[in-house]
Amino acid sequence: MSRRYAAAVRVWCDGDRPVRLRWRHRDFRVTAVLGRWVEAQAWWRADASWERHVWRVEVVPCGREGTPADVRVVELGECGARWVLRAVAD
Repeated sequence: MSRRYAAAVRVWCDGDRPVRLRWRHRDFRVTAVLGRWVEAQAWWRADASWERHVWRVEVVPCGREGTPADVRVVELGECGARWVLRAVAD
C-alpha cells in the first residue's frame, strides 16, 4: 500500500540520477533506483504537451545505517527543474 502526496521536495542529483532529497525538513539518501519511466500527456488533450520523469527509489534518513525499518520506497516526479514527491510505500 502507498500513500499519495503532491509535496514539493528538494532533490540533489549526480548527473540525472537523484542521490539525496529533503522532505518535511528531513534529509534522505537514495540507496537504490528501483525504476524510472516517462509519463506524457496525450497530445489530443491539450495545446501544449508535457513530460514528467518518474523515479521509484529506496531512501534512508541521512546519518543512519539504513536498518530495514528505516528504508522507504518513494516515487519522485520531475518536470523541468521542479521535483514532487508523489507516493511513499508502506
